[in-house]
Formats: sequence, C-alpha cells, structure tokens
Amino acid sequence: MKQYIFLLRVNKTSLSEQETEQRTRQWGLLIRELTLQGKFIAGWVFENDGYNVYGSPKRIVAESPVCDHNEIMGGVIIIEADDLNEAIEISKRCPTINFGGSVEVRQLQLQHHPDINN
Repeated sequence: MKQYIFLLRVNKTSLSEQETEQRTRQWGLLIRELTLQGKFIAGWVFENDGYNVYGSPKRIVAESPVCDHNEIMGGVIIIEADDLNEAIEISKRCPTINFGGSVEVRQLQLQHHPDINN
C-alpha cells in the first residue's frame, strides 16, 4: 500500500449552518468507512488564519491563505491506497467537492536523511 495526501481546498464563500452540518456528517461517514477499510491514516482541519512566506533574498510574510479560484486551504487527509487510481477514486468522494471545493491528490514519499535515519 502507498500513502497519499489529499490537499483540501474549500470555497472561500461561507456555508450556511445547514450546509456546514451536512458537510460534517458526510465527512464523518467517509472517514468512518475509510477507517473500517484500513485506509484512513490521519486528517487535520486548518484554522482560518494562514500566512504565505516567500521571497528571495528578502522574506515576505503575507496574511493570505487564498489559493487560485477564491479557494483556501481547508485541511489535509492522509490515506493508504493500492495505487494512484484508487486514491483518485477515493478523493472523488470527499465532501469538499460537493460544496464548491477541490481535492489535490499527491503520493507521499518518505525522505531519509543519511545522518539521522541510520
């Protein structure tokens, strides 16, 4: 099994209370199902505040967690799947998409530092 990260980008527009409850229920069901299948590893929801740090040689800190298309990073999920195709199929079920967001799927690769991981 390989590990994949889902980068969850949510629509910056606020959801109604009913939509928020519906999205929370849908996430609960999906995470429960993935957990029972042994595919869910971990997940985190981001706080609303975020910063971008960039620039060379001078570093610039900007209070702007907004991505393209009026989306913000909402969180990440790590799953296990047999291959990229399975990970993509799982990502299609993420409630984020149902509410105007998107999911970026990336395979994770553990990096070893020769001086630390001997």
